[in-house]
Amino acid sequence: MATNEPTNIQIDKMAQFDAVASEILQTFNPLITLLIERRDALLHQLSQLREDYTTKETTRKAAIQELDKTRKQLEEMSLKVNKNIPVHNQATMVYQQGLQDLEAPTKLPYLLFLCPTLQTIQSAISEFGEVKEWEVPDYSLKKVPILTTGKIGKDKNELNAIGLFLDEDDHRIYIADFGNNRVQVMSFEGEFLTNFGQDILKEPYGIVVNKEFIFITDMIHNSLFKFCKNKLYLLNRTDNSDSEEEEKLASPKGLCIDTNGDVFIANRHKHRVSIFSTRLQFKSNLGTKQLDCPQDVKLTQDCVVVLDLSPRCVHLFSRNGDYLSSCISQGEEQNCLLCLPRFFCLDLASNIIISDTNNHCIKIFTQSGKLIHSIGREGKKKGEFIYPCGIDISKLGIIFVLSDNSNYSLQCF
Repeated sequence: MATNEPTNIQIDKMAQFDAVASEILQTFNPLITLLIERRDALLHQLSQLREDYTTKETTRKAAIQELDKTRKQLEEMSLKVNKNIPVHNQATMVYQQGLQDLEAPTKLPYLLFLCPTLQTIQSAISEFGEVKEWEVPDYSLKKVPILTTGKIGKDKNELNAIGLFLDEDDHRIYIADFGNNRVQVMSFEGEFLTNFGQDILKEPYGIVVNKEFIFITDMIHNSLFKFCKNKLYLLNRTDNSDSEEEEKLASPKGLCIDTNGDVFIANRHKHRVSIFSTRLQFKSNLGTKQLDCPQDVKLTQDCVVVLDLSPRCVHLFSRNGDYLSSCISQGEEQNCLLCLPRFFCLDLASNIIISDTNNHCIKIFTQSGKLIHSIGREGKKKGEFIYPCGIDISKLGIIFVLSDNSNYSLQCF
């Protein structure tokens, strides 16, 4: 009889632990399951809306509104998931402690770890912590624009534009209306909202926006202008007359902002990228030995990416200014890969999306210079371009492009 007692004790401990594990599962599994199902449903709905964009031109406004609503719901669910991280962590600790208690003190058989309740808890914890990665859009499907707007001209709601920036926080499009010496502001649905700067700007070229300020490069003034985002009035500008030679701007082009508020400017005729603080105080230059005619600049987490009108027209630098590499050829010949590119943007996978101006199309490359896809061709119809210039991409993978098409200067794919 004495030989059977340890076995009974082990079975009792297993039953007791399984009962405790079942209580934990009953408490937390409904919440975890609900969050996962709701999240996956919203992600599926988001995927369906993306597919609808390419085919349902007549319902695009309703689709865009629904997409925005879905995005907000998804963000709300993400917040709810984040708020329940302590619950997830507590369940993880209970599970891990249970395994240690079972293995160390009593030396129970390994088969005990395969009990269904434990496996269910482990699976729930794993799924709860799963993070969905951003999927690179299928650029081959971007043939017909989902939105076209912006007639060429000089009137209030017309454009003669160069650069653009998508403000996804406020759902606005800021356009450097180069030929009309102003900035135009549009909604994501293509409706004109307002314009400003016509009494100050001469040839606004590049534009970038953060939560507080609007920064604009001007090629006639050779300056960087800083406007208040809320009131749209001028706060400050750079002035070459009182600057040292290394601080001067000459034909400044595209620009971008880092998370610290520093502004990186493609300083074309000075053959470098110039960096200013958010207060427009000069900080440093990079690329002085490598750049010829920088056109535009963007930032990744690790690199400064510069579009340059030189034989190797995209250069990568470290955040400290050290030269890393270059890729993508360009030239005047018709069979060249790129011909006089003006602007570019980066998707969330750091692919390089370039407005290939004289080839009248958009080209997408990897950072190593491999061509992924080309969008559009020369022409005045929807999905075609005449000298495409300003370009940006939303977090949902929608590409916004400015060009000289007479009936719709702005197209979205």
